[in-house]
Amino acid sequence: MVELIFYTGALYFSLFFLGFGITTLILPKNLSKFSLWLSPATLVVFLSVFLTILSLVGIPLKYVTPVIFVLLTLTTIYSYLFKNNRLKINYLIDGLLFIVILTSIFINLAPLRHARFLTSVSLGNTDALVYASVPDYLVGRSIADNLLIKPEKVNDDPTGIMNMIVSGFRWGSPAVIAFFESLLSLQGYQIAYIFPVIIFALTIPLGYILFSLFYRPSHYGALIIAFMTAFNADLLYMLYHNFTGQVFFWLLQSYLYVFVIAHFKLLSTDKTYKSVNEILIGIIIASVFLSYHEGGIFIIFPLVFYICVTFILHQRYFRFIESLLKILSTAFIISVPAIFHAIKLDIAQASNIGKPIGWALFREQTPFAYPFEFFGFHSMHNYPPLSLFLSIILSILTLIIFCFGIKNSKMKVMTFGIVIIYGIFIFWSTIFAPNFFVYNRTITFSLPILIIFLSIGLVSILNKLKKFKFLLLTSLLLLVIYNGVLMNKRFIRESKIVGRDLISISELSKNTNISGPIFLDGFYSGKINYWRDIWLEYFLYPKLRTVYTSNQIFFNVPTETSLILQSKDMLTSPARIHLENIVWENSFYRLGNVCISDNCLTTSNTDYSRINFNSNCCEDMLLLEGWDVSEPEGRWANAKVTTIRLISKSSPTTLTYTARTLEKPQHVKIYMDEILIGEDDLEEEFLTYRHKIQPSYNKKTIHHLRFEFENQYSPVEIGLSLDNRKLSAAFKEIGID
Repeated sequence: MVELIFYTGALYFSLFFLGFGITTLILPKNLSKFSLWLSPATLVVFLSVFLTILSLVGIPLKYVTPVIFVLLTLTTIYSYLFKNNRLKINYLIDGLLFIVILTSIFINLAPLRHARFLTSVSLGNTDALVYASVPDYLVGRSIADNLLIKPEKVNDDPTGIMNMIVSGFRWGSPAVIAFFESLLSLQGYQIAYIFPVIIFALTIPLGYILFSLFYRPSHYGALIIAFMTAFNADLLYMLYHNFTGQVFFWLLQSYLYVFVIAHFKLLSTDKTYKSVNEILIGIIIASVFLSYHEGGIFIIFPLVFYICVTFILHQRYFRFIESLLKILSTAFIISVPAIFHAIKLDIAQASNIGKPIGWALFREQTPFAYPFEFFGFHSMHNYPPLSLFLSIILSILTLIIFCFGIKNSKMKVMTFGIVIIYGIFIFWSTIFAPNFFVYNRTITFSLPILIIFLSIGLVSILNKLKKFKFLLLTSLLLLVIYNGVLMNKRFIRESKIVGRDLISISELSKNTNISGPIFLDGFYSGKINYWRDIWLEYFLYPKLRTVYTSNQIFFNVPTETSLILQSKDMLTSPARIHLENIVWENSFYRLGNVCISDNCLTTSNTDYSRINFNSNCCEDMLLLEGWDVSEPEGRWANAKVTTIRLISKSSPTTLTYTARTLEKPQHVKIYMDEILIGEDDLEEEFLTYRHKIQPSYNKKTIHHLRFEFENQYSPVEIGLSLDNRKLSAAFKEIGID
């Protein structure tokens, strides 16, 4: 717990301290009062661009991190002591924002508080692995090292490093994480979740700054923005699923709009205004494309729309053209590869919008969130949809408040630019070409900004109300907080964690006497534990390669000399295999050779003449073909022909098995060493069946049994469950005596 508190505090403080100096030196005068909350975002922009450039020219970040730390520290000291830049604090509003930020961090780190150590967690998505692996890589190596490798090597990379660097062009966000990883002497898995949690929390004050620029400073506005952002269930869902790039996008998008509004306000009103802010805005745009270019179109369109319309309204053609060209040329020069990649990716996604996607629907009935849902007043992640009538009424009321916000926004042109681009994508993904993936991405990209206009609308209504003002505000905020807390409880309940068992496997990678590949025991059990498998690979790669069900196509089939890694934790349902020649083990795993050859099986002291399913040590190495994974009640045969081998130390005289069928009729023929020894009609409850083995059949030590079924049944077809597997029979026991 001390470790968690220390590193959380160190990361939080560093973002402010290291960013304060450069922030106060570059801020336009009309933003100086917000220097405190803009400091972390300024630092992220600076690091994402500068570190990417250094890595592209071949410099590993571990060599430049101390130098950059010293320079940023000196800049902060210089700004504070010699430029007399001081923090400008509104104790009521800034105090409220500070409390909500700390609350957000505290709540979202709940799984780590329960684990009591620094690690990665997820609600299910595996992006945490990428944002652990790539920063690890960038600390010790550079982007330039593998930027031009062949595509097949990208596909063979198990950690996603090459995909992110060579195919994804997402360099900025992992570079920022790598800087703090190197600075605090952490490993990627220790910072991959905690850092986006802090970044998400620091997006909250940027929302209030934009609220102030679009509308005016307001205590109500600070309260609404803070709670509606911090507890929005859809934003939390993306955070808990480790969409780290999108979390960076939320911060950078808000920061960009702050600078754009401040710059063009001065450009429109002050004829003597001259500044390098165009270059700074271009750098921020470059940071977006280098960190998460998928959202690039959502910032470029409103910016160009705003500049073009303002350009026409104010008739200051030369200054606005000059400003726009400086911004776009700066962004283009810095991030040209990422910009071209973003255009290519957007065209590809647009052409494939009607094709299947990798995301499962959040809910089968009405998968598209209604406006009152994505603003947080009801959670599609925790509840079924409300009735259509009620959903329409609540959505209309929500949109009315939202329209009040647009009406009362002082920055009408910028507001319309934002609403138009997001509106186009929402219309496209719901009416023109319905696509849940595009719709959800559009909503979650835009929420931090859309919440601002909803908040403006709410404040406008509250200012006009004389009665029930407190009741309305409290009710709406409590709804948002309640749904956010439910999302957090679900996260605590369902989260996957990189536990001490997975971390312990790093001991194996230090063993110089072992060489891979290492086959994971899921290869034999048939069970897929993808979270465990990829993190085992993370802690062993690149010294040792691991083979599991998802990547076995790159490797040969294991033999008796292959190394098998078996879990000791029965809660993880490890493969039931017998390992010989243990070469390494700790409290959680053992590594050795599996006993699968005829010679090993016949010479072993272990009894292989009988399988009691789910209590036998070795069933996975005796079952041959046609078997499903183990279940509490036994094991299902999932083919019309299933095979198994048993080993007898003496001449067997009886075959015994206990089985049942899903539905009758189910006739089965049993063969032993290719000779028919019996037939049965199975019942729907477990019964034990026996067949005598003739002496002439038992000359062999290893016996192959084959069960041939007449029928297969699916639970979904006979109304038992939604399970759509084709099953023949469930077995509890098979043995020869």
